[in-house]
Amino acid sequence: MMNYVILGWLMGMAKIKESLFLQVLMNVLNMILAILFVHVFSFAVKGVAAAALIAEIIATIVGLVIIIKASPFVWKFPSFQKLIDTQSMKKMFNVNKDLFIRTISLLVVINMFTAKGASFGTDLLAANAVLFQIHYIMAYFFEGFANATSILVGKAVGSNDKELYEKTLTLSKKWSVIIAFVIACIYGLFQKQIFALFTNLPSVIELSVTYGKWLILYPFAACFGLVIYGVFTGATEIAPVRNSMIFAMIVYIFLQMTITPIWHNHGLWLAFIVYTIGRSGFLVMYTPRLNKKLFETT
Repeated sequence: MMNYVILGWLMGMAKIKESLFLQVLMNVLNMILAILFVHVFSFAVKGVAAAALIAEIIATIVGLVIIIKASPFVWKFPSFQKLIDTQSMKKMFNVNKDLFIRTISLLVVINMFTAKGASFGTDLLAANAVLFQIHYIMAYFFEGFANATSILVGKAVGSNDKELYEKTLTLSKKWSVIIAFVIACIYGLFQKQIFALFTNLPSVIELSVTYGKWLILYPFAACFGLVIYGVFTGATEIAPVRNSMIFAMIVYIFLQMTITPIWHNHGLWLAFIVYTIGRSGFLVMYTPRLNKKLFETT
């Protein structure tokens, strides 16, 4: 919990190098300790758990040191009045509530996708798992832009800088398309080599090639939704994010129930791609309203 708070503070203060250093430190330390405890000291599963815990604790300590050195604030216990600031608390809980609903909607889709894929047999389940991991890696590229966008939009909103906001929004859209094109090209050219990094089973690789063509469309379907998400989080306007995910989830459920019985695994991936387009489309629809709300007096 502390690490989430520390990471949020560092990103909110636009200290991206520090937040990256902290995440790399924690993950690398986790891997090294896990190898040491499991393969050298033979602690088995307990060693994996201990490695994760120790890495989290060390990251927390290092993060606190970074904050103490970088913080422009006077360190003292806040007054009781600030602790019970109902207006701030209400806004924070509303944001968390909407993000929670958004995450639940995402999990519903992922679990339905996995469960349906499992009904097609173990080989298809394994192939879908490989493709889904690659889809996550693609999404991480866009999330990097989303985090940068969130920081800049937060700065623009806080300083009422309409020019910075519009420039950030424009550049985010342009770069999301460029990155989508680059990712799709790399994936399209090196599919088999990428699949070989995840499995050495010929049957799974063959199925991954068969259904992996859907992932060429994924970057273009996801780019706007994942990057524009950063605009809304930076402006702490999370209700549109929540709504877009709910609408997209409803579309996915309908398509999975109607298309998958006919086209099987191809239908499953079609439903997921349309769901991803829905995430982007529904969220982009809210952008003009957000622009007007943020700068209606300027």
